[in-house]
Amino acid sequence: MNAKSISPYYLEIYKEIQRSSKGQSINEKKRIRFERFLKMARNGDSRPRSNCSDVNERKLGNILVGILKYPEFRDKIEEANPYWFAENISQAAKDSLVYLAMDGKDLTTDLDRRSFRRYTTPGKHYDEYLTNHLMTLAPKWFESVKKQDNRTILLEMARSGASTPKRKSSLHASLTRYLNPRSPFYDKEFAKQIKKINPQFVGRIGQKSSPDRKLQNQTELLSMASEGKPKPHFKSPLGIALNNYMSKGSRVFDKDFREKIQSLRPDWIGVCYRYSKEHRQEELLKLAASGAPKPKNSKSDVEENKMAKRLYQYLRAKSFDQEFCDRLRAIRPDWLPDSLKETKQEEKIPA
Repeated sequence: MNAKSISPYYLEIYKEIQRSSKGQSINEKKRIRFERFLKMARNGDSRPRSNCSDVNERKLGNILVGILKYPEFRDKIEEANPYWFAENISQAAKDSLVYLAMDGKDLTTDLDRRSFRRYTTPGKHYDEYLTNHLMTLAPKWFESVKKQDNRTILLEMARSGASTPKRKSSLHASLTRYLNPRSPFYDKEFAKQIKKINPQFVGRIGQKSSPDRKLQNQTELLSMASEGKPKPHFKSPLGIALNNYMSKGSRVFDKDFREKIQSLRPDWIGVCYRYSKEHRQEELLKLAASGAPKPKNSKSDVEENKMAKRLYQYLRAKSFDQEFCDRLRAIRPDWLPDSLKETKQEEKIPA
């Protein structure tokens, strides 16, 4: 490969094509462009990409896409350099890294840094040949990435007693990848080290769910309720579990557990009940009994928009509820969709 700077190199070729094609016929323009790309392919140059951030390369890549639409041109270019047509996207990223390393440049863009980590980190996309080649060309890249490795940051956080990184953050994602045995980035030594330093920092990340998790959660929740402790926050693991066990629409709803909580701490029921299907249906039925008009989708009124969506959900969507439909029919049949009204009329027709 030529150790040329990508952007100026592609800019020169683009200007050369534009100069040669000026004032020529359409067929002659195609021939000029084809011959220039064929020369690049024979020289072993990297294939210009049409979906990259570099403006000059993108312009040249778009011209190439147009030329490759013609089978006679495509076959000759592929014969000259089959490398252009094998794993184009990943290979172009690897070529870009090699060009930067040969020019003695640093990894300045996020795209280059992601590509470097992707192909030099053991895992699904690891490229041993490229890694060894880059180690020879740019050993400083590996030193800088090692210093910035999230493992080092996470270990320092665990030693200092910091809290676990927030969900959806890059550090939390890295911690999950390193601790999950099913992840290609799983690091057994790192997992042992960080769990030994601060087990609370890791929590349940990377652990398999035990079969008796439900029993453990319910025992802990009942203990908190009987001791008069405050209700767990609804976003905490116990708060989410409590809402799931108490809500009738949940797949893990537990009627006996709900009755126990209700007898111990009735004040815990209200917040869970507010978000349940049962409570939302009662709100709709009360609104219907009050003689109010049928709620409609409205951008200006948020509450009416919510009620309209819930009504649609219980009458037409996958979560159709026959019991709710019958109760609403008895109060406000005009709220029912035409399909359900027709069903009702058909049922009245004598046999």
